[in-house]
Amino acid sequence: MGESEPISREKVGEQMKKSGLTNEIDNITYCEVKYPIKHIFVQSFGNIPISTTVLNSALVDSFGNYTSTDAAYIDERVCYYVEPDEFFMGESELRCIIEQTPSMKTASDAYAAASILLKSKLEKAACSG
Repeated sequence: MGESEPISREKVGEQMKKSGLTNEIDNITYCEVKYPIKHIFVQSFGNIPISTTVLNSALVDSFGNYTSTDAAYIDERVCYYVEPDEFFMGESELRCIIEQTPSMKTASDAYAAASILLKSKLEKAACSG
């Protein structure tokens, strides 16, 4: 896997304007680098958080081990990673890519995705309450 530069929030905004996307994009910061994340609606799972393979590469070493406890925490909250150029595709194109992935079709992935979403909603509710 070749090294890619992290995608800046400004670059994300630029790409969204060019492509007419309306998905809200946030950032995850890991090792002082910001990586984009957004939610995509997938019929089987609801809204799932996705990011780029650039973030995934930062979270794991060449043996597939997490680089830190923070890396594991982040990875457990991102349901799917796409290539940086795919990240800027329209939601229907992304949904198609995600739904065609065999691992996303398994019951365990569905359960994991649902658990992450529920935990995220509970954390947000606790913070705003």
